[in-house]
Amino acid sequence: MREMKKELLTVGVVLVMTTSLFAAAVDVNAIGDKENNRSWPPSHYDVAFLPRVNVVHLDDSNFSTQYHFLAGIPMSVFHYSGTVYQSLLISDDIDNPADKTTDYMVDDWAAYLDDWGGAQHINFIGEISDTKKNEILSTYNVSWEQVSNITGDPVSVANQIALHDWKSSDTVVIAPYVTAPSEGDIESISNAAVIASLYNAPLLFTHTSSLSSETLNVIDKLNAVSAILVEVNDSMDAAINSQLQSAGVSVSDDLTSETMVVSKIRSVTGRSTLCAILRNWQNLPASLSGARYGGYVLFLPDSITAMAERTKDIIENMRLSYYKLEKPEKLPDGYKRGEETIAQNFYNWLDTVGGNDSDDLETVITFSTQPYYDSTNGFSVTFDRAISGDPSDLTNPGAVTGRMPLHYLGNIALANRDGMYRATIFSNPRPYHVTLAMNAYEVWHAVGTGVDKWGENHVVNEIFGYPYRGWCTDNGNFPWQDIHNNTPDLSPILPPGPGDGPDCDPGQFASFNEFYEAHFHSGAYAGSGSHPAQPSVPNIGFVSDINAGSAFLYFSCHGGGTSIAVRDTDNGVAQDPSDMVPWGDDYWPSTDGRVYDGSGGGSYSQTDLDADLNNVHGSMTAYNACMMANGKMNEVLLEHGGSASFGSYTSVSFVGSGWWWNLFVHLITHENYTIGEAATYATARVAELYTPGANNGPGNVDDTLQYVVYGDPNVHFVQPDWTSPEPLAINVNYGGHQPDKPPHSFIVTINPDEIPIGVTSTVQVNVKDADTLLPLIANVSISGWGVSDGGQTNAGGNVSFVITPPYGENLTLTVEKEDYDTYEGIITVTGGLALSGTITASVPSLGVQGVLAPSIEGMINGTSPTSSFTLAAKGCGIDMSVNTTTGSASMMVTPASVGTVHAALLKGGYRVMPQDISVLVLHLGISYSPPSLVVNQEQTVNVTVNCTESGTLIEGATVTISGCGMNETNVTDANGMTRLTVTPLVNGYATITVQRSGFADEETSILVTKANMTVETIGEMQVNQQLPVTVYVNNSFTGEPIDNATVSISGCGIGITNYVETGSLADGEHSYFDVIVGDGATYLSGNLVWDGSADIDMKLYDPNGNLVDSSTSTTPGEFVEATNPEAGTWQIDVYSYSGSTPSFTLNITIEYGTGVSGVTENGSVTLVIQPTSTGTMVVTAAKIGYNNGGTTINVVTG
Repeated sequence: MREMKKELLTVGVVLVMTTSLFAAAVDVNAIGDKENNRSWPPSHYDVAFLPRVNVVHLDDSNFSTQYHFLAGIPMSVFHYSGTVYQSLLISDDIDNPADKTTDYMVDDWAAYLDDWGGAQHINFIGEISDTKKNEILSTYNVSWEQVSNITGDPVSVANQIALHDWKSSDTVVIAPYVTAPSEGDIESISNAAVIASLYNAPLLFTHTSSLSSETLNVIDKLNAVSAILVEVNDSMDAAINSQLQSAGVSVSDDLTSETMVVSKIRSVTGRSTLCAILRNWQNLPASLSGARYGGYVLFLPDSITAMAERTKDIIENMRLSYYKLEKPEKLPDGYKRGEETIAQNFYNWLDTVGGNDSDDLETVITFSTQPYYDSTNGFSVTFDRAISGDPSDLTNPGAVTGRMPLHYLGNIALANRDGMYRATIFSNPRPYHVTLAMNAYEVWHAVGTGVDKWGENHVVNEIFGYPYRGWCTDNGNFPWQDIHNNTPDLSPILPPGPGDGPDCDPGQFASFNEFYEAHFHSGAYAGSGSHPAQPSVPNIGFVSDINAGSAFLYFSCHGGGTSIAVRDTDNGVAQDPSDMVPWGDDYWPSTDGRVYDGSGGGSYSQTDLDADLNNVHGSMTAYNACMMANGKMNEVLLEHGGSASFGSYTSVSFVGSGWWWNLFVHLITHENYTIGEAATYATARVAELYTPGANNGPGNVDDTLQYVVYGDPNVHFVQPDWTSPEPLAINVNYGGHQPDKPPHSFIVTINPDEIPIGVTSTVQVNVKDADTLLPLIANVSISGWGVSDGGQTNAGGNVSFVITPPYGENLTLTVEKEDYDTYEGIITVTGGLALSGTITASVPSLGVQGVLAPSIEGMINGTSPTSSFTLAAKGCGIDMSVNTTTGSASMMVTPASVGTVHAALLKGGYRVMPQDISVLVLHLGISYSPPSLVVNQEQTVNVTVNCTESGTLIEGATVTISGCGMNETNVTDANGMTRLTVTPLVNGYATITVQRSGFADEETSILVTKANMTVETIGEMQVNQQLPVTVYVNNSFTGEPIDNATVSISGCGIGITNYVETGSLADGEHSYFDVIVGDGATYLSGNLVWDGSADIDMKLYDPNGNLVDSSTSTTPGEFVEATNPEAGTWQIDVYSYSGSTPSFTLNITIEYGTGVSGVTENGSVTLVIQPTSTGTMVVTAAKIGYNNGGTTINVVTG
């Protein structure tokens, strides 16, 4: 393979930081609707999309244009009743030959909307050229009649947007408009945009001295009753408060400091979400993402940026390998201390502004270029990695991190793409396609090696993982079909632990294959033939594959920051020329467990990538390669319409990095983790953390891994059950916010607006334009329980109705005309006797009272002391009435949808007695037995389903058990019961799903465990006695003997040598220990513990004096090891880095195999053993699908 090129191009900083990720969607009428459930991964609010386009002219030499964009944020992203509503908000930076990022986003939003009838409206904000307007109109196939143009100074533009988008708003948000803003002013206007979005309220601007009369008029038209002032510098005059009070508007909040802003937003969202900026203009994409997730915008202290740069310099001064390492390489202590300093100072600062959440992780998205992309303003990604947290300890400092690495216009496009990924991914021609490009990767490791710092016995295989049966005779030691049949899982995930062994280890193809279309392509450009496992897939090269549409491009190869080492031409999958193993042979494709393709070679650079890529429509790129955060490969992908990219800024190891990626891919495809959550989890499980008090756990820590997420970490990777979401209607009232409501409104006069019951009256209606006061021809209708009439006004704007109302009620008068906001008024029918009585609703078949359910027959009852009356009902597909002379009436109804049924008791000469009835989706309760299932055992699950509202047992519910290798369905009987016979194939949690028309789908989990093995043998034997020992292994669940279980006996001189060395050390002193290793050794380790606060380190040298391993952590405890050590005298150097210790203990272990072992037949195996020392021997039994079993044998003196 060619040596990697060492061209490192240079890559300005804003952070979006979300506590454990996601901000609440807030209803202005239900501010307490928070999302903080403290679970992991966190739950996320739904996002709905509106079919409109909002384009803003931005010019970084004209600060006023920044106000225009910020005023457009709450019109484009707003929270209402638990949902985030979003549409495109983009700059007019189109047709820029140097940067197509905005063009690609504009095109992909159009492609998504085209599947649903296209865009319905476009808003142009600011001075946008006619040329650009016409191009955008052409892209979206929208006529000028569907366009609004909003121009003027920032105060006027904000006022126009408010009246354009809101019919009414209880709250307005007001921020200062200044022509030369300070950092505090930028924080004010950015946070004001976020708060307005959270409150579903318009954002208004004001000069610092007073509110304009135009703005006061807007506030009056919106019927606002409260205002939130955002002025971090306390810059607005007290006269503004007085103006508001005189207008009848109370100031509910006056936020004059960063701490007050943080407190306000956290009180709404229930989370801590920081949007930190280093430079102006990046606050625009940060505010857009902040509005999407609920974040506050603050400048990050300069001291933290300087620390990150110093830490980056330490890395640059190292000799980093461009090739994957055989084993983890320790980073310098100075680097570790640099990362720890960054994390400590960041959290110290976060405490001062009230942003540190002691109960949850934060999420930090850095909106900034990095130095390799922007040498002037770049901010090192060492910051992102330094504050990475641990999902298993939410109370400890630590964050979910991501980097939005483009210039501000590109980041605006990226914030749109990632915030709306759920929709924009469907602009991709193949949203479920995955491209796997592998040239230097881990393919197999023996059980007991390649472990992460929390796990035991993991097998790292980037392609297969380790399937439920492993490599065995039944699958030809080549688990291709097993991967197709049953994808491995992780158990447990949280809390993390050693897991259940290798039968639940994931891999790239294993995780993707179950639901996605995964194709192998080893080279950039087309070669001949096809992959041997995919004969129908030609070797077209990964460039063509991703340009044709791919959601994920995974590289496993060598790297060099600005380029990667992949084949020039595609041969499907690369392989060592010196270690060729035919496809399909045992443990394919390499006997040594790693592949490094030096035959085809190739160097593919960031320049090549930029030239080759078209619009990749939201694809993600993953670099399992060295130093890929030290160039602009990640940024190139995002500039070409990518949604995220991933790379490490240090060298990476085969095993640790392979395990990191296996975890990551499994979590985003099977466990509903976002890309940021998955990266955080994988880092915490494999690599070292630097946050204050981080628990790096026992065992190995891979210091080579410094992965960074480029893009929004809040993105969920496309799921196989996703379909393109249908956009919702505009011109619909979302809590007073009516996006793109018609530009005109009526003035309507009703004379008289009160008429007597039972008397013929003439009602005259006059309709005018609210702005011009000119008469209008419009459609007018009057409706009620006893009246239904309609007509059209004449040229004078008049229409008359002759009405004889039979009932006392409020009649609704409606006025409609194209391009006008619909008007609804009231005509009161006075007089009439009171009609008393009751109206009730029920669903008799379910025993539910007080409500109706969609698609389920229900009953409406009406009673009255007045014997004769009419019971009537309208709404949700119902329009019925029943007459009675007995004082009681009922009707059977079946609502077609959720909503409200309007019911009433009616009698001529009487006032209507109305009653609204809610039509609700009911809920199902699930109970089941047994409480858990056992792998590989046929069992019957009894499921009972009832209505949670009434407790009624539900017949006809469809019950499905899925997951863990099961997929069985049945239907409940008249007793609400069903039985499903299942045989789970893997352990974990299976899902029981229950569905029935009229009810919300419900699901619960049932635990699937492995059966335990009981192991029995003799209890004692004598030292040096050779004896055949029979071990019996049974299934604890059934009591039956277990065949093909591997039984091992070790200890007391069988298989393992352990001994202890002790000593003391003065400051700077070394102690050397010789370790004699005999023939056939498989493992050597040294574990050092000591007293006191000294910093003690350790190194391990082979018989030739070569350094094999070193351990230099700053915490008490060091560990060195060697696999398959050669025979001879090894040396361990124990030395004091600083300080002294009165005593230390060095535990040395030499393994010569796994002891004596055999395989059971008919549930037993006999092993001949001869212990050489007294003590306890360990007997273990293992088999895929079972928990390991064990017992002990005492060895005594004869």
